[in-house]
Amino acid sequence: MKKIVFFTETEWAFGTIHYELTKNLFVQGINANVLPWNKAYSRQEISELCAVIDYFVSTPYGVAILIDSYGVKPEQCIVVAHAVLDIECLKTFLPENVLRLYAYSAVSNWLIEQSQLHGIDRVPSYTPIGINYSAFATKPSKELRIVGYAGAINPDNIHRHIKRPWLVEKAAQQSSLAFQAAHGYHNSFVTMPGFYNAVDAVVVASTEEGAGLPALEASAAGKLVISTPVGLWLAKAGSSGHTVPIEENAFLKSTISHLEYYRDNSTAYHLKCLDTQEHARRYDWA
Repeated sequence: MKKIVFFTETEWAFGTIHYELTKNLFVQGINANVLPWNKAYSRQEISELCAVIDYFVSTPYGVAILIDSYGVKPEQCIVVAHAVLDIECLKTFLPENVLRLYAYSAVSNWLIEQSQLHGIDRVPSYTPIGINYSAFATKPSKELRIVGYAGAINPDNIHRHIKRPWLVEKAAQQSSLAFQAAHGYHNSFVTMPGFYNAVDAVVVASTEEGAGLPALEASAAGKLVISTPVGLWLAKAGSSGHTVPIEENAFLKSTISHLEYYRDNSTAYHLKCLDTQEHARRYDWA
């Protein structure tokens, strides 16, 4: 049995992705564990770990730490890019090691294109992201009352202008619907299925996403999902939800139109939720 260690964050998107992967990889003959990257380790313990596992898997940032701080060989590392920032990090911190890595992959075809545009000498393979459908599946909503925002809300200006949570709140308010953001009171990916159950729609306003888990998770929960064409949306979920433009004014106009239609047509809304949830079965890790 192969042995790998995910060197990563243990919360939110990275948490749910890697803990779910440990379950699914085990039945495929791969024993995987999650090692938090926000703790300090001794070089000796990491060296001893290297002797009994096959590979570390992490983002470029994590692999840079493994190589520079703990002396792990690039050949024992698998890099996975989840965002453009990862590709920029790869170019900045690992330029001389890109070709030495055991493997380099990205979670969407869009990121593969971005890697090439950034001049990375190695073409990444495609490793798509899934979800645990059963963790999120609940009875679909019957009427639209609460619009949810399930992404991050970060005061950092760059991050804030990528996610744009204020646009979702504005669209909800102008549609005379309640707005609820998970970030204000949810502290773990483990509690997020409860959030999706408590709202009736989830809107993604991002200008870019590597994958974009909230759209997939909300779909499995049987909610109305409206998203910009980012991450895995068009490849996986777009046909079951509504795709809206990225440009701010066009985003608001289109999103408000969809919200008002389903607010006033509960039968159409419920049928859309049922269809969305059924379609979401194909997003499962299996």
